[in-house]
Amino acid sequence: MRFSWPASLSVALGAALALGFGSGTASISVTLRAPPALVRADGDVVAAAVPGDRKGHCAQIVLWRRGHAPVTITTIVECDNDGVGLDSVDELALAGRTVAWQESNGGNNLELSISKATLAKPKEQEVSYVENGGGAADDPAGDWTGSLVGHGGLVAYASWSQCDAVGGGYARTCSSDRSDVYAQRLVRVDGRVLLSGADAVYPVWTDGHAILVRHADRTLALVDSAGRELWRHSPVRGLVGVAFQGSQLVTLTRSALAVWKLPANAPRRVFRLSSSRRVLEDLDGGLAVLGSHGTTHLIRLSDGRGATFAHVAHAQLEPEGLFFSDGRTLRFVPRARIHFG
Repeated sequence: MRFSWPASLSVALGAALALGFGSGTASISVTLRAPPALVRADGDVVAAAVPGDRKGHCAQIVLWRRGHAPVTITTIVECDNDGVGLDSVDELALAGRTVAWQESNGGNNLELSISKATLAKPKEQEVSYVENGGGAADDPAGDWTGSLVGHGGLVAYASWSQCDAVGGGYARTCSSDRSDVYAQRLVRVDGRVLLSGADAVYPVWTDGHAILVRHADRTLALVDSAGRELWRHSPVRGLVGVAFQGSQLVTLTRSALAVWKLPANAPRRVFRLSSSRRVLEDLDGGLAVLGSHGTTHLIRLSDGRGATFAHVAHAQLEPEGLFFSDGRTLRFVPRARIHFG
């Protein structure tokens, strides 16, 4: 069936605020130093990566448990204009009250570090540090990490190595009889290796019980928290986003949102969308969250009914409601206040 967004289904942010969600109390909003670059939520906790201004204010990780004062963790990136502009917080994951993030830094070399912290212990704890030649040297050889995913009690990331084609000494020498990418691992943030080999990269989603991995050949595989494969699927043509919760999986292309019931290898239903650039932000309780140009669309997967929030970015849906950013402000709308046409 075709899915569209008629005006009657739209829920303007202003209307939501008029219902009492904009009073500025600690339970429903928190103001950040700058608009966030990344937002993740889990239960009643939301994490935001706030960019630095390169004028003495470094990038921050803000943890906010609804109803409580936020906790701020200051990083060492985006503090000033020194270097070659490689420094940033480029990955963020949240599982319960534990946040993990990846910082990039360096000069000729690209330095990648993954750290974690909790609401109770907000001091940064480094989990992983690797280097490669992908900085100003523009040589991808060396060690890499990335693709952080988190939910519930599970945070994981990928690590891998790239061979050295130019003799820079970053990694093993490239050879026609060996893969350029090697030493792939799927690693829990506590250091436990869940999976090794080509099937270990790249994780794209977790519901806290299993991890969805999109391989370099674009096939999809679902593995449990012990690394055992549960499901595998051939590439989905034109895939731009994928998420799952339990046995429900959704895939997004530029023109369609498909709903799957695992372990089936064909979608149960497909909602046609006008061709556009969208991001699959979240999936929770049978609702998919799509972001597009500062507007958030919620689709109820049972019947395709929707709700639209204007001027809402980085939306994250949890059982109690919707977290999102409105410029410099993180806000929360209870799920009971979200109405579908």
